[in-house]
Amino acid sequence: MKFTVTMKDPDALHEAVQEAAKESLEDLDLSDDEKEVLLDKRAENLKEAAERFFEFGEYVQIEIDTKERTATLLPYD
Repeated sequence: MKFTVTMKDPDALHEAVQEAAKESLEDLDLSDDEKEVLLDKRAENLKEAAERFFEFGEYVQIEIDTKERTATLLPYD
């Protein structure tokens, strides 16, 4: 049997993207100003990569397959 779960969290994508972008800059030898500029661009790129899985930046759908015991993130394309 398969069923779909839709979850909404308006802050989850934004917070995850910001955290991942910050972590990617930790080991770079850049000034704070350079990191800030790069942070914005990296966050934008990460958000674009994730957008196909989020509707309005806050809804995500997961398909649960009880027979296979798997969960699949469904795109919104």
